[in-house]
Amino acid sequence: MFKTLLAKMGKGGAQIDLVLEQDHVRLGDPVKGKLVIRGGIIEQKIKKIDIDLMIHIRIGQRVYSHSIAQFPFHSPFLVHPSEVVTFPFSYQLPSNLLVSGYTVSYQFITHLDIVAGTNYTDTDPMIITPPHYFQQLLNALEQLGFHEKYGSRSYDGMMQSFEFTPTSFLKKEVKEMEFVAAIGNDTISLFLQLFHLASPKLVSCREISLKRELLNRPDQLKAFLLNALEEMVENPEQYQESKDSFYNKYTSTPGAIGAFAGEWFPNPWLKNENPFVKDESLLLGHEKA
Repeated sequence: MFKTLLAKMGKGGAQIDLVLEQDHVRLGDPVKGKLVIRGGIIEQKIKKIDIDLMIHIRIGQRVYSHSIAQFPFHSPFLVHPSEVVTFPFSYQLPSNLLVSGYTVSYQFITHLDIVAGTNYTDTDPMIITPPHYFQQLLNALEQLGFHEKYGSRSYDGMMQSFEFTPTSFLKKEVKEMEFVAAIGNDTISLFLQLFHLASPKLVSCREISLKRELLNRPDQLKAFLLNALEEMVENPEQYQESKDSFYNKYTSTPGAIGAFAGEWFPNPWLKNENPFVKDESLLLGHEKA
């Protein structure tokens, strides 16, 4: 009787843990792991298990949260004292999510619903890293002398924006470089923007495509990027392509990085209310227990 009372109060009750094989997963890759339920000091009936993959996006001074995917395990079962029950877990990450960064974070929240007992919640952070070919691009830009800004990888309302400052190459001509990207089967398409130092209002914009073969050849990739950026600096008026046209062309494609968020709300900063969740307790740092 005393043990039953303790379990109902959450002392010595069943617990759950989502154990991931890796907490760093490339965009578009599968997340694999297992659910581990450990019995407490008495036999308990598990009513259901719910897993939510949450994304948290910082916009200004606020953090908005949204459940990307839910994984219900709603078949009741008994867990005996000290028993360990495991279930396999797997989820294919969409290739048009946002990658993790200063303004973007992810976590799995697992809820264990216990009949006549205190429910248990487990929280596991996960970091989504760029795909291999996209990382080759970031490496090439770094070697050219572009440093990714601290606040980069923000959500601009349609796609994820990557922002860089020049540390050597074009340092005297360019204040900032920014791009959004769509990753296809054989090509990465970028919409590049250069913000010029000589005239703060002058921004040159162009779309470029990078083939997989080029991304696999670092020296050729750097040469291609160097030439493309120099052309934009030398002839800024010739590169005034439309970002809206790029969005119209690519946001519906599977590899448009960040476009997945557009399914929830396309321009979250245009309204005062939370665009992703109605329950303010789900904001980052205030998840329900």
